[in-house]
Amino acid sequence: MALLVHTLFCLFDDTNYRQQFSSCWFPYSTIEMREFKQIAEKIAMELSNKGKIGATDITRATLETASGIRVWASLRTISDCALVDRLMKKPSLMG
Repeated sequence: MALLVHTLFCLFDDTNYRQQFSSCWFPYSTIEMREFKQIAEKIAMELSNKGKIGATDITRATLETASGIRVWASLRTISDCALVDRLMKKPSLMG
């Protein structure tokens, strides 16, 4: 889950979000995973406030449990939003 969330969030804003995750990427320990989830929640709220994702697309509960159909639905929604955002910024898929 962490690998996908990190990749999808970095698609929205490559440099800023990647820097925020730098202290806990890749989360090998439980402490790093806890920090990763806190940063991911903060980024999700920021993206929601900007209108790039919905308020309930990915929540703290989804990040905490990271299992079941809810996490897959959240990841699918976030990936769709990231693709649309990327295409809005740069309409060409090449380059």
